[in-house]
Amino acid sequence: MGNITDPAAFQVLEDRGLRWSSNESKAGGQNKLNNLIAYSDQSRIHNCLADGVVDAFGVDLPIYYWACENFGSPWFGKIEIVPGNLAQQPYYYTMAVNAWGGRVIGYWQKPMNLSPGSNNNLNADRSRKDGRAQQ
Repeated sequence: MGNITDPAAFQVLEDRGLRWSSNESKAGGQNKLNNLIAYSDQSRIHNCLADGVVDAFGVDLPIYYWACENFGSPWFGKIEIVPGNLAQQPYYYTMAVNAWGGRVIGYWQKPMNLSPGSNNNLNADRSRKDGRAQQ
């Protein structure tokens, strides 16, 4: 199994009873993974699953949603999202900007229903505070 290197992602797996070599003796384990590979390189997290290097991948839904659902994605039809949420509570993300002002480089995105089959446009509401569209 592959996993994004976010410590919260590892905690979700552990809370769901998955164990691997570094936490195998922790109480509450229900399933032991033979191998858990942490991926920090964003350019490899889709290919490792599509190419069969790993059988599953733990990642934030928005990261894989576009790859799975967009016809323009090179991974469209090669990987799929398992329905449901592994985490007990959804995560909310924001971008940070520097404290001394100037140009705003981040944006805030409203929480969305990103379940397969929903009609959300992932590029909606990505306008920057300076009025220009986010690229």
